[in-house]
Amino acid sequence: PTAVKMDIEGGEGRAIRGMKEILSSERCRLFYCEIHPNLISIYQESGPQETLENIIGEIEELGFNVEIIDKSRDLIKAKK
Repeated sequence: PTAVKMDIEGGEGRAIRGMKEILSSERCRLFYCEIHPNLISIYQESGPQETLENIIGEIEELGFNVEIIDKSRDLIKAKK
């Protein structure tokens, strides 16, 4: 896909890792995601505590420039 929109109520980090191949594709140019930091622990895998900053870092590692477009909802827009 050219664009992806995600709102998973706390499972964003896990979903991003599962979609790594799709999101790193040159075809995927736009990614919108509402991140729910207060719900992340529900889907937390073993390892370091997941945070909003960690998730944004993972998106940036996939080649996106991340912009928080609504801080009250932690809504991000990421473009390549």
